[in-house]
Amino acid sequence: MRNLGQRLNISRETARTILAEDLSLHPYKIQIVQPLTTHNVRERLEFADEICELIDSKKLKPERIIFTDEAHFWLNGYVNRQNFRVWGSENPHMTVSRPLHPEKVTVWAGICSQVLIGPIFLRDNGVINGEVYHRILQEAFAKMEHLKAFHWQQDGAPQHRTEANLSLLGSRFGTKVIAKGFKERFGCGINWPL
Repeated sequence: MRNLGQRLNISRETARTILAEDLSLHPYKIQIVQPLTTHNVRERLEFADEICELIDSKKLKPERIIFTDEAHFWLNGYVNRQNFRVWGSENPHMTVSRPLHPEKVTVWAGICSQVLIGPIFLRDNGVINGEVYHRILQEAFAKMEHLKAFHWQQDGAPQHRTEANLSLLGSRFGTKVIAKGFKERFGCGINWPL
């Protein structure tokens, strides 16, 4: 609004009044997203076609896919300011103080309609590398003996795609792995798109 006011030689508040009250426009926050290349789009469409074909042919049961991921939870009450707004008739002049490296807990879990694996809470400020993820998999598998009947899904994070981690998944699930890099390395499974 400041730039608009300067270009039109009017005050910022007049520019806001024109936009909000006269034109009934609302401010929207620009979302930053990962750019998708033509290759990414093609890869995602091929993935969707493959999954639909496997479901239609009864080779894949959606209720028997264990979806896995991790999430970070900040311990100091930190809120991602990109998604936090305060609306009011007056500016509350609200500030939030937070440390440069806030303490957090990372929680990993695997879930499907028939199984819940975890949650597994991670120490060391929630850092996940290939070795930590390998320990997570070993802990998860130690608690669940009947996993071979399920498909395992994980995203394409680099720590998930190490040779040791993909080999561990292959030894446990055989061809029933949905993961980035698995099909390229082992010639079976379903490739998870970026």
